[in-house]
Amino acid sequence: MFLASYFITLHKLWNNDVKAIACAVDLRKYLHNKTAPGLCNLTSNLVCTVSSCNDSFKSMLKQVSESMKIQKSNTSCLNDVFLLNKAYKYLPYSISKKLISKVLTNPPIAISNIGLIDDKKLKFKNLTVKSSFITGAIKHVPNFQVAITTFKNRVTLSTNMFASEKDEKDIKEFLNFFKNELLTECNVI
Repeated sequence: MFLASYFITLHKLWNNDVKAIACAVDLRKYLHNKTAPGLCNLTSNLVCTVSSCNDSFKSMLKQVSESMKIQKSNTSCLNDVFLLNKAYKYLPYSISKKLISKVLTNPPIAISNIGLIDDKKLKFKNLTVKSSFITGAIKHVPNFQVAITTFKNRVTLSTNMFASEKDEKDIKEFLNFFKNELLTECNVI
């Protein structure tokens, strides 16, 4: 639902006919015990592609679902990890750093469903945490990413930008449009 709404919002609000959006994927599922100690970023990207952005929500949802099934059924999201491992293992750091910066680039438009924040694990001695969210990467205009987190059944959409006041106004308008698209199409209201 989030991804379908994201495509539609980009199209309707910014007249952007983007056909591919990078999605962060949690690499913990590939670990033996499916967890990592502490707080760390174990992500890579997969790419959701669609053929058209001006379809109905239902049609967009179907396109997104089909694309994500294909992406999730293979391990292409691990390619970057293998490259990083080999480069830093066999090459000097300075060469690896230059190579990686040329080969691996951040996608211009992305979405990251960071996921659930477990309120039972988020403890600070005897204090009760009432709300929490995690933001995504900081981007420079024209790049853009929306991050999604959920805490105690409350969803938070966020974006981080180095931007002008006009850009900030546009981003707020985008997030409100995106939220309204979700609420309307998903019959949450």
